[in-house]
Amino acid sequence: MADVGDREVMTQPERVEYIIDKGCEYFGVDKKDLISPNRGRSAMAGKKRYLSMVLSEYTVLNVPEITELLSYSSPQNVYRNILGLKQELSEELYGCEKTKRIYKELLSYLNL
Repeated sequence: MADVGDREVMTQPERVEYIIDKGCEYFGVDKKDLISPNRGRSAMAGKKRYLSMVLSEYTVLNVPEITELLSYSSPQNVYRNILGLKQELSEELYGCEKTKRIYKELLSYLNL
């Protein structure tokens, strides 16, 4: 980390690692389990969904880079997950309160 005045600033690679490591800690999963390819709907897929959104919003990574980093099978899956999560987090009539609470807690845990 670089020192800027009284605060430390993370490089983008450090920020990505921080988000993944602290995200795994928040969800109580092992990093190797998170980034291993898995198919279908599972508890791990839900966790990857939240982390893909955080990586998209709080880093300079693009969808193909997130796809590779989190071992998704295709960029379309990441893109679809991010769009779906954005819709659930929206203030629209059908926004999901549970999703909003989890995402807000995750961001707070990550200090973002």
